[in-house]
Amino acid sequence: MTETNKVLLTNLSSDQLDRVLYKFQLCAPSDYDEEGKIGLLHCSKVFSKGVGDYQDNQILAIFNKRGIFVDFESADGKLKAIFFKSQAGKTMYPCSVCCQEVTDRNDTSGLGLECNGCGWYFYNNCTNNPLSKEMFDALKDSPNYVKILCPSCNSVYGSAHQKLKRVERKVDTVLDNIVNVETRIKNVSKAPYNTIAAKGISREPIIPPRVMDSLKSLSKEKEASVNAERLKRTRVVIKPEDVTIRTSRDIRKAFNRHYTGMVIKHCRLTASGSIMFEFDDEETAKEVQAAWLTTFFGGNKGMKVPGGYNTTAMVKHVYDDHDEETIRKDIQDNYPSVTSCEFQKRRSDQSFNGMIKLEFSSRDAMMDVVKNKIKFCNQRYIVEEFRRKSRVIKCSKCQGWGHIHRYCTNAPKCGKCAENHESRSCSITSGFKCVHCKKDHQAGSFECAVYKEKLAKFSQSAL
Repeated sequence: MTETNKVLLTNLSSDQLDRVLYKFQLCAPSDYDEEGKIGLLHCSKVFSKGVGDYQDNQILAIFNKRGIFVDFESADGKLKAIFFKSQAGKTMYPCSVCCQEVTDRNDTSGLGLECNGCGWYFYNNCTNNPLSKEMFDALKDSPNYVKILCPSCNSVYGSAHQKLKRVERKVDTVLDNIVNVETRIKNVSKAPYNTIAAKGISREPIIPPRVMDSLKSLSKEKEASVNAERLKRTRVVIKPEDVTIRTSRDIRKAFNRHYTGMVIKHCRLTASGSIMFEFDDEETAKEVQAAWLTTFFGGNKGMKVPGGYNTTAMVKHVYDDHDEETIRKDIQDNYPSVTSCEFQKRRSDQSFNGMIKLEFSSRDAMMDVVKNKIKFCNQRYIVEEFRRKSRVIKCSKCQGWGHIHRYCTNAPKCGKCAENHESRSCSITSGFKCVHCKKDHQAGSFECAVYKEKLAKFSQSAL
């Protein structure tokens, strides 16, 4: 193939016609033959304005050496090209009206626009009502529902200029209404009650009731979120070994033996046997946590602040030939902030499962190890923050929720047959009956609808 190959429009192959249609941003159906593709080409505005005065057997299609369609020219040599060429010889987007070059929709000299209807580019000056530079910038950055249309699409979709004006008027009206409402609110809130009554101004809210209800619900959600964050910062938890300290009075007395002058706002025993303290401010909670000793309350694992102050991390994929004592000693020697090192075991045979739970003295120390990984026994391991899975606590004695057998004072209830005896004394192996939903499964089964409801509420409240 030569530098440029010229073929009559009527002699083009199907593949060559596809290349021509691609240039004109047209797509022919699969069942179109050469005649149908030429007929589709006549539908293009650029083709009809460029070579529309010539017969098909008088139009030459020009292809470059790679077989890509470049342009048209007439057989008599009077028309050399229909596409405008840039200085570099590259054909840019042709205007759908005048077939001239439109370089970019952001071009400030030609004000080139892309039609949202047909997808072709066109000049602003080729429209019946050209836009000003200010209006062009506003239209270019307008929302998606404001359409930019060429003159042909304008007759179908309507004037983009008028639509933009209409949207601007609506926006101005809404802004004026907002300003008026704000002014009325300020005037009513500042005026004395007797002046309001004398002028006959109603003290009813001028904001629609539906909007007021929405604002109230939003304020409640925000207040609940703020309270939840505050509770995380002002609560601390310990798990004592002295099981005789059970009541709020005993808890406060034992606490005051070690801290004089500290005020406990609330304290209670949790379902897992831990004690939760709540103080008035975050500073007090931090002070108590920093100075807490594990010898208090008959011995314990220390005090922790729940939520954002978690200090527990998990070392993963530890498969080493060293024994547990060697690994524990190496960790505690290299990381003094580690206060506890617990090797996780498999339930089946109590063998080490490759994970180590570490307790740190502060959250900053834990996050530093999580970020930089941990190194012991000449090997570096991944460390992740430990997050306890959501679970619903169920008593094995009465099958109730929120407490365990150790602290249960209710009458026993069997989790297998729903009779008035404990589950461990029941010998049935089939014919189960759930205490909660009365269906044929054991209490606390994953199939229980009541258990699923409790788990969903627990997971939602834990967010």
